[in-house]
Amino acid sequence: MTAHDTAYGTGWTTRGNLTQSVTPGAIRNTSYDIGGMPVSANDGYGHSLTINSSSATNFAAPSTLLPNNNSAYQNTYTYSPSLAPASATDPNNNTATNTYDSYGRLATSTTTTGMQTTYAYDYTHQTVSASAASTNWQIGTPSHWSRTTKIGRAHV
Repeated sequence: MTAHDTAYGTGWTTRGNLTQSVTPGAIRNTSYDIGGMPVSANDGYGHSLTINSSSATNFAAPSTLLPNNNSAYQNTYTYSPSLAPASATDPNNNTATNTYDSYGRLATSTTTTGMQTTYAYDYTHQTVSASAASTNWQIGTPSHWSRTTKIGRAHV
C-alpha cells in the first residue's frame, strides 16, 4: 500500500465507500481493503465475488474475479502501464487482447475468437476508422445476418 492515511488505522476499511445497498428484493454487500478498493461482494443469497488485485497495477485494478470462490469460473485481467485493459482471459482460457499506440489510443483489439480490429486515427478530418480481419473464422455476409424474429424478442 503506497498511500494510506495513518490517522484512521488499518481496521477502518470502509473509507466512505458504500458497504450495503438494500432495495426491494435485493441486498448487496461490499468489502474493501485499506486503500478503498473492493475485495469482495455478495448479494445475500449465496452468490459472491472475490476481487483480487496485484502489485503489477499498484493494486489499483482487479487482476482476477472469482465468482463463488470457484476457480473454474475465474476471470483474469492484465493492463497496460496506463491501466488500460491489455487482456482478459475467461474461465475457458479464451483471451481477448488490446494494444495501444504511443499516445495511449486503442491500436488493435482481438476477440476470443481471433477477430482482430485495427484502429486508425486521422486528426485532419477528425475521424477514427476501424478494419476487421479474422484468421480463425470466416466473416459472414449480410445474408447470414438476416433472420426472422418475434416482435420484442431476439428468438428465431
